[in-house]
Amino acid sequence: MLVLKNWSTIWQNLIFTFVIFVAITFGKVALSQDLEPRKWAHLPVDLNYFVTGYRYSDDDIFFDPVLRIENAVAIKRTFAIGYIRTFEAFGKSSRFEILQGYQKARWDGLLNGAPAERKREGLTDTVLRFSTYLLGASPLSAEKFAKFRVSKSIDTIVGLGLLLKLPTGQYDETKLLNIGGNRFVVRPQLGFLHRNGPWSFESTVQAAFFTENDAFFNGNRLEQDPFYSIEGYATYSWQNGMWASVGAGYGEGGRTTINGIKNNDLRRQDGWSATVGYRLTQSTSIKTTFIQTRTRAEIGEDKRILTISLSTHW
Repeated sequence: MLVLKNWSTIWQNLIFTFVIFVAITFGKVALSQDLEPRKWAHLPVDLNYFVTGYRYSDDDIFFDPVLRIENAVAIKRTFAIGYIRTFEAFGKSSRFEILQGYQKARWDGLLNGAPAERKREGLTDTVLRFSTYLLGASPLSAEKFAKFRVSKSIDTIVGLGLLLKLPTGQYDETKLLNIGGNRFVVRPQLGFLHRNGPWSFESTVQAAFFTENDAFFNGNRLEQDPFYSIEGYATYSWQNGMWASVGAGYGEGGRTTINGIKNNDLRRQDGWSATVGYRLTQSTSIKTTFIQTRTRAEIGEDKRILTISLSTHW
């Protein structure tokens, strides 16, 4: 349970447990766009990429006012590593990605004016992604790819992706807040990228589908409707290996059901991002991204996220 300050009676703790349970019914499943550009970048085939990064998230959480939970804030620090393999599939350049994180999280807030705090630490849910292309992105070796980029300044790509989130993260059904979700999330994606000289314009349409969590807080059953989103970016690249991107997105859906009872918690949110990347060497790059999202519904979250990552390939 959460660590409470200045609470001493049994009935107060029982009320607290009940109210938090109802609150988690509304606020447990946070939905947000990644708002990270270059999902559809054309890469040479037969390369391996190793990625390591750090992500800091500061979230304001808005519960139903009748629950009397105020000033709810979540601070999450995530350390992650990832691997990407590019290859040829269906005559097109394709890629497989895997990402694993370790997170330290703290939730703070006021319940009836009394402070409450909760901390969790552990592995996040593992993320897998496969992507390939319907148009463009011919499979090229690193040498041929460099020549292609020089000779062709205008290029258009249409891609398909499938992201799968596995229920591998830290989860305890007796706890109300967890790092992992204890369910699968399947996210099909359709992407478009147009490059014209140093400029590139990219967009992604995607939907997130959730399997049932039948171990949601002491055996309760959590279901969730799909969450749909769209995002777009404009990116400028310099010849010295530096690039910068701005993006925006909107998402809607994700209404939850507990034990067959629908909740009035449809999510609507928008957000924007700014990213700067720089190639340190021919094989190593660094990137930092700031993301801000805001809820457009009474129940939801406002997020401020800062990430920094380092990647190398061979």
